[in-house]
Amino acid sequence: MATGRLGVGETLGALNTALGPGEPVWFKETRARHLRARDFLAPRPALQARFGDGQVPEHVVHAVAGLQGPGVAPVLRCELTPAGLALQLQR
Repeated sequence: MATGRLGVGETLGALNTALGPGEPVWFKETRARHLRARDFLAPRPALQARFGDGQVPEHVVHAVAGLQGPGVAPVLRCELTPAGLALQLQR
């Protein structure tokens, strides 16, 4: 677990790296009603553009779920939802 300050920028960078080469697709959730279920979201249309068949490869989901590093909080849950790939961190 990271011992320093947790940062949104560090987390977004690590999430985008975990998806592989391409434009950044993750964003930090800010709406209170969504924050109960997710902290970050990679929207389904962006994932469909990144992964031609629209399916996120299982190894990518595992890489995101196992994300760790300086400034990155441990992952509580990572799941594909109708909105896209949702990530909730341990807080």
